[in-house]
Amino acid sequence: MPPTPLNATKSGYQLCVRLTPAAQSLALQELKLKSDMSGFLANKLQKLLMLSSHRRLLLSKLVHLGPHLGLSPNFRSRLCNDHLDKFKIVDTSYGRALELVNWDPELAVPLKFPEVNRGLIVDRPLKFKQLRLRKGLNIKRRHREFLMKFNELPDVCPYNTSVEDFVKSSIEAEKRACAVVREVLGMMVEKRTLIDHLTHFRKEFGLPNKLRAMIVRHPELFYVSLKGLRDSVFLVEGFDDKGKLLEKDESMVIRDKLMALVAEGKRIRRERRKARIYGTLASEYDNKVKDEDADYDYDLDADDYDDGFENLFDSEDSDLDYDFDDESNESAGLLGNEGNGEFWTADASYKNSGDEGGDSEPCKQMLTGRESLSRLIGKRRRFLPNLQSILSSPIQSSLNLLSDNNGSLGETECSKGKIEMSDSDLVTCPVCGKKVSGEDYTINTHLDGCLSRRTKRKLTQRTLLQLNFGSPQSKVQISSGESEQSLTSDLDNSPCDSEENDTSGFSKISPSEEKSHDWQRLLLHTKSVKQIDDMAGSTIGNPISDGKADIMVEFPALFKDNKVPTRHMDEAVDSISGMAIDTFIVGRRFSDEKDLNVGASISLLREPDNVKDSNAIKVISASSACCKVLGYLPRELAQYLSPLIEKYCLSFEGYVIAVPIHSLDTVPIQIVCQNKMFNGEKGCDNSEDFKHLWQKALQVVEFAKNRPPNTTKYQQNFCLLLQEVLTSSPHLFTEDEKKFIESFMSLTEDSQRLFVRLYTRKGPWFRLSTITYPEICNPQQAVKELSATGYLCLFEDKTELNDDDMKDLLSVLTVSELRDILCTLKKKCNRGSRKQNLVASLLSCYKGGSCPVLSHLILERTEICIKTSSVAEALFWRAERLFFLNGEQDLSAFLLVDLGIVKYPTYNCIISEQIFSSKTDLLAYEEAIEVAQIMDQSLDENNNELVLRCIMIAESHISSSPEKLIDSSASELMATFLSCFSASWVYSKVIFLGISFLERERRYNDAIHFLRQLLNCFTCDRRRGYWTVRLSVDLEHIGCSNESLSVAEAGLLDPWVRAGSRMALQRRVLRLGKPPRRWKIPSFSESVNRKIIEVHIQGRPLNCEAGRKSRFYGEDGEQCGVEQLALQYYATEGGGWQGVHTESGIWLTIFGLLMWDILFSAVPNVFRTRFQTAPLDLETDHFYLARTSLIESHVQKIHNGFAEEILITSWELHVGTACRGVNWDRHSLSDLRAAVSCIGGPCLASLCRHLVQDYRSWSSGMPDLLLWRFHGDYNGEAKLVEVKGPRDQLSEQQRAWLLLLMDCGFNAEVCKVSPAIPSS
Repeated sequence: MPPTPLNATKSGYQLCVRLTPAAQSLALQELKLKSDMSGFLANKLQKLLMLSSHRRLLLSKLVHLGPHLGLSPNFRSRLCNDHLDKFKIVDTSYGRALELVNWDPELAVPLKFPEVNRGLIVDRPLKFKQLRLRKGLNIKRRHREFLMKFNELPDVCPYNTSVEDFVKSSIEAEKRACAVVREVLGMMVEKRTLIDHLTHFRKEFGLPNKLRAMIVRHPELFYVSLKGLRDSVFLVEGFDDKGKLLEKDESMVIRDKLMALVAEGKRIRRERRKARIYGTLASEYDNKVKDEDADYDYDLDADDYDDGFENLFDSEDSDLDYDFDDESNESAGLLGNEGNGEFWTADASYKNSGDEGGDSEPCKQMLTGRESLSRLIGKRRRFLPNLQSILSSPIQSSLNLLSDNNGSLGETECSKGKIEMSDSDLVTCPVCGKKVSGEDYTINTHLDGCLSRRTKRKLTQRTLLQLNFGSPQSKVQISSGESEQSLTSDLDNSPCDSEENDTSGFSKISPSEEKSHDWQRLLLHTKSVKQIDDMAGSTIGNPISDGKADIMVEFPALFKDNKVPTRHMDEAVDSISGMAIDTFIVGRRFSDEKDLNVGASISLLREPDNVKDSNAIKVISASSACCKVLGYLPRELAQYLSPLIEKYCLSFEGYVIAVPIHSLDTVPIQIVCQNKMFNGEKGCDNSEDFKHLWQKALQVVEFAKNRPPNTTKYQQNFCLLLQEVLTSSPHLFTEDEKKFIESFMSLTEDSQRLFVRLYTRKGPWFRLSTITYPEICNPQQAVKELSATGYLCLFEDKTELNDDDMKDLLSVLTVSELRDILCTLKKKCNRGSRKQNLVASLLSCYKGGSCPVLSHLILERTEICIKTSSVAEALFWRAERLFFLNGEQDLSAFLLVDLGIVKYPTYNCIISEQIFSSKTDLLAYEEAIEVAQIMDQSLDENNNELVLRCIMIAESHISSSPEKLIDSSASELMATFLSCFSASWVYSKVIFLGISFLERERRYNDAIHFLRQLLNCFTCDRRRGYWTVRLSVDLEHIGCSNESLSVAEAGLLDPWVRAGSRMALQRRVLRLGKPPRRWKIPSFSESVNRKIIEVHIQGRPLNCEAGRKSRFYGEDGEQCGVEQLALQYYATEGGGWQGVHTESGIWLTIFGLLMWDILFSAVPNVFRTRFQTAPLDLETDHFYLARTSLIESHVQKIHNGFAEEILITSWELHVGTACRGVNWDRHSLSDLRAAVSCIGGPCLASLCRHLVQDYRSWSSGMPDLLLWRFHGDYNGEAKLVEVKGPRDQLSEQQRAWLLLLMDCGFNAEVCKVSPAIPSS
């Protein structure tokens, strides 16, 4: 009998909870097991202490590993004090720690490697080296050779060796580090833990700083899972081939039983709920749970039942999903037509309409248009300049969504106190410095805008900045003092791809030579995109490519008209022999000789086999008989000198000018051309090419002289972005704004670097005391300069603190500081509370007025805080937007190119018309983006009133000048693809998302109003098809079937209604247009109702639950989806077909490769940056009309049977280059060739013609499977199959595709998979 709860004796009704007998039994078993395992767990702690360098580990760090080690939450007070013979708790300057007392040699035995059965009849040594990896893992040959060399090293005992015994960064040190990680993982209950937890012990266990990279480098030992919020590492040898633990801990067995008990409880409640709905409660449940059911109230109309058990085992550290049965929606679906209640399923009116696809979306799904709007917004801005005016200005909308029953404007959070502002005195905002009204609400709202921003970036600040993306030219700091630590990246393992970005000192150069440069000299003076050409040799080779493609940005145009100011070209060419060039040696970490002397002789040697750069030039020692490699020439210079050395037989020798303090820093050298064969046989025919290459080489040299020696790459790229925008779009900035941006170039190096660092971090506030970067010498002085010039705002006086700053400043504090403040205020503080809970507790105290000294306590700890100013935020955001022309790319685009992750195609930028003709258009576009961001944030916060206000704001802007929208959309072809950079386009997306929101709220009349508004204002828009479908559906929702039919019929006459939308309207007309509404059968009836071939197969189901993807057992017994099951059927019983499941993927890849030259042809105004993967007009009618002759001739070649040849050529020339729709990794060249040859030229030509004419409409909804089979060596056939599982139906887009493919001559069909009927 369980004990009576303490509060059970109190008067009144009390809610009491107790464990069931089964759960209590499991709890007792677990308690007994923990008691029996006390010694075993103590041995684990002892082994961890023996692994540590100082035989001591902080308890605060051990807490992270406690659950994974199987330790109880109270192990610090119980287990650590029960085994004083093994370890003891001591106090250190860093906190309480566990210290080893007794070294046990029996425990100092490393984990044994499992025996591998090689399957040999005779056990003898293998003739060739073999590396055993898990099934399905393929690695590059270079990586495989490294792992083989690693495995040949003798095993290292992590207990008897120290990190000091090995050379840092050597392969032997890595062998020991892997052994340590392997030992730690072997102690884990599930043989896995978070990588973040291991990083806490890098210093104690002697692990490398780049621990994750080391773990990923050894797939034979560890497996890294990216599932969950943080990465986990698994010990491979602890699992079998199917991913199951080989040895299961007893505590895990008890936990599995408890999970099964919870799942059983949910099953009972679910079936009891179903039985109550149908009124047929089973008798066994009445007998078993009669007493428990007496007080249970079944809420049949509840949207979602949550009893708290779903997250019982969830934790922040867990990346495993436990599959409990979800509350089934089947009963709701069955009762949808009976009117017994609404559930979170499809709306009944949607079902009754008879339209599949988009008309039956569950209300809980993401709103239509939300993802598109989020991509348009991109990175959320932390400061919205127009927020105050957007929220406070009166709205002149034709429909008041916020009106109450009396028709007056409802008082909402966004409108209260703003429509009628008081005449109080203006005050200065402490964040941005603007004058705002003195009302509390106005001040708070304004500061909300100043401090608002999005969550974490895709790439962290360290990844984005410290890897030094951009121009790889290394520089040295001309100083005799101590040099700063170089910022180098070890992601590129090739010598020529690793130019360090050092800031080193030289003892022979005076520090007085380091002067600040004029901003025009510091800028990376690139050519305007108008001047970019595609001439051979006019661009720099891609720093991360194989030298076959040009990089995405032109090299800086250093001087006007591309002329070297100090030399005339003719004189330079005639006097090449004996000409001296000052440059640097980079890539010193790949050198054979670390120590150099001033005046040491050097020579240059080509290295054409370099895997990273085919233009690589080695610098070798001329004074040594063995020709030791000293490093490499900078990539920019080597690009032009390498063809001069090879083609024109130039040779260079030189000497070392100065020696850096650190041996790995860049080394200044001077090289001299020794001979010239310009007038010989090779030079006569290519004199212009020779002059061009030599001119470019001299420009690189001159540019290197003008650049600051210690400029970092991220600093260079930021300056490049600013200069390019000022050059290409000067009319979009006022004179004051230009001066403000130009003043950034005159700042000191430290100030520029600090600002870029802060601009790319999360923020918004930063503690000055915690800002330390290795490349910034004096951050305090940089802050003063940035604050004086208006780039930073300082927060150092507690009198400036207001309510809205509190949350952001509290987030700056550490957990210990927050607890200290709570203790000072004598507030309750739980030791295990998270940071957000502590912040919320302090905020509630502050808002309640119970702790007025809170601001003083915060400022005592934070001291001076800084943030980027609102002016700088606004201007640099505009510059970034103008540079990339979208919200999805930012400064990380430079990094992706530098690391070789992305390689952009080569094309010409021919610009004859500006996107924004005036600053007024740009400001209107920016304001529209702000409205879109406000709406996106309001949807996240469930602020429906603010969402409705944004809809009204967007509608008021569009309806104010509909004639202008119509004219601008139809006047020129160019406007069709440049219109996406207009404010009206952004507002239309806001309204589009708002319509989806209104439909979810069942406000169909309002949705109809806005749909009509969009159709009236945008007469030439591809979205008209979907708008018309939604208008027809919503009219039917409110009972206007006749009007719904008329709208559908009128939509069929609209030339902008295409593909799936047209099919949906045709089917609606056929369904609604029956007698007596319409007597005449439409002419398209026969075409729409054509029979599509269907094939029915059966499979053994794994699950057939509503709302979840169907899973089946395949022919090999493994679990698979319906598409894989269909592939197995067609490969065997279906006729021996080969194929792939890619939906639209393989078709867009084939289209991109076949039409590559068309996509990147020279068409004006469609390419504006070097970061594009497709022309701007690809999804518009302008794409076909501007290239009609090129497209028709190319499509005719495909029709005539040259498709496979074109495919192979495009693959070999452009493999790895980013292109819209092309997936290089998913499809192999052999599969693509087989598919193209079997499909045939006529069918491929027809498919390509439809895509070039209307890419937007036909780029989605393609069949799931592409199958092919050969008849002989050259003849073959192809088949396209759309696979549907149980309860699945064809969408309108899929139906349109299948009918189109049938018209083009394709063999297309539908494969329906159903569960096999069990035999009696």
